[in-house]
Amino acid sequence: TRDDFPARGVTQGVSRTAIHTAWIGASSSTAGPVFTGGSTATFEVFYANSSDGGATFSTPVSVSGGRSYYTTDGSGTAFSTLDLEVASNGDPRVVYAFTTTADHSHDDNIYFGYSNNGGTTWETPLKINDVTTAGNTEGRSTAFPRMVIDDRDRIFVSYVRGTSRGGGTDDVMLAKINHH
Repeated sequence: TRDDFPARGVTQGVSRTAIHTAWIGASSSTAGPVFTGGSTATFEVFYANSSDGGATFSTPVSVSGGRSYYTTDGSGTAFSTLDLEVASNGDPRVVYAFTTTADHSHDDNIYFGYSNNGGTTWETPLKINDVTTAGNTEGRSTAFPRMVIDDRDRIFVSYVRGTSRGGGTDDVMLAKINHH
């Protein structure tokens, strides 16, 4: 077994022809934000699949486009989550939450990663939470994405938006993903 293969934080899905798995792992990438306040670990989302019932798995590939992200806001209390679903044609889809600012100013975003060739390669991840509306500071603090693909291959993602950290004023958001 490989040391970097899924352990905690693994999400798996089974399609007709493959077992799909995605996980958050330490990154060796130098792409992405640079932390200027000292050293901190960076992470990526990885994917692999098996076409032989799990006896062997493909070489892990980056779902996050080789960009590295942070799983902590600097205090050591934050974490990231992910969810994996498989479209009817066998193409995997992954949603995940990551802190993307180098100074850990708590810009937590929800990303949608997708493959159009069974997981061999991945398109540039899409940021799906609203960070463009003027005055929308809550949109920069998001977590816990969950995804569903319906029988028409429409993709919906729910996630929590807010900064109350359990204080009861956060919102549950629903996004419909439009892509080709």
